[in-house]
Amino acid sequence: MTLRRYLLSLVFAVAVVAAGCDQLQPAAVEVDSAEVSRATIDRELGAIAGNGALREAAGGGAGSAGSAGSAGTLPSDLTARWLTFVVEDEVVASILERRDVKVTRNDREAGRAGARTLFGSPEVFAEFPGWFRERVVALLTRRAAAAHELGGGAGLVTDAEVQAAYEERVGEIVAQCPPGVFVAHILVETAAAADAIAAELAGGASFAELARERSTDQGSAEIGGELGCFDPAQYDPAFANVASLLTPGVVSPPVQTQFGFHLIRLDDTIPLEAVEPIVREDLEAEARSAALENAEINQRAAEADVDIDPRYGRWVVRDGAGAVEPPPGAPSAT
Repeated sequence: MTLRRYLLSLVFAVAVVAAGCDQLQPAAVEVDSAEVSRATIDRELGAIAGNGALREAAGGGAGSAGSAGSAGTLPSDLTARWLTFVVEDEVVASILERRDVKVTRNDREAGRAGARTLFGSPEVFAEFPGWFRERVVALLTRRAAAAHELGGGAGLVTDAEVQAAYEERVGEIVAQCPPGVFVAHILVETAAAADAIAAELAGGASFAELARERSTDQGSAEIGGELGCFDPAQYDPAFANVASLLTPGVVSPPVQTQFGFHLIRLDDTIPLEAVEPIVREDLEAEARSAALENAEINQRAAEADVDIDPRYGRWVVRDGAGAVEPPPGAPSAT
């Protein structure tokens, strides 16, 4: 199960009540010489369980199972999964300290971006209390820095990688377009607005950028005005008649239809400028995911000296991977 999936499953945990302050609580986790108290763990699990938007996104409500002692009640398998993540975070912190790794701006950007989507969406993340949002950003920033130090990705993508991914993905789309022609447009409400955009295009402005900034067709604006493989029968006759006569790469004069005024362009492919932001965003998301699931971090966690409070389970290493295993016979989440 991926980190993101098991975090989503945590919404079925009931909130836990932290008792006492960290320095008076026994450790829930010990990783080499580092300790994390029960109060800290319970508070974090409580924040996750208390997020209504996360619970709704997962399609369920709070559940109840299993005793966690005086600290509260929550499903033991979910506690074990979170504790595994905490263990790996302590390993990450140790790597950064021993190697004197300096967290970079790119690491911080990767941490912030990863935090917004780690629990499914920015809206879900925004519903966490501020302290927990800061905790998640800091945790993912450290993980990105460690992954970068160990030779993994930190959410950074090169122009060459974007170009390669674009060619692969668009190549598949072109192969599925028998006419071999694609159409794009910028739609505005008035002739004056269309004329102004036409003048900017004549001066060398980017069609895709102007579509993103000015087009009232929000569906196509996000992808640089692209409408896809051109089938004249699917469009307003006035639009189709003009588009059919265009030379690829040439933008039409303003064309009026019932929807407004269009500036139309045909191409024999989907230009990179139209989809570059989306391709880059997808690759960066994949790189951040790779950093979160970094194999070397997982391996180092398996090699660490780990001790878990028995109320949460025990540390088990199998096939070179370490994880917290719930106590025998403990109830699990529904």
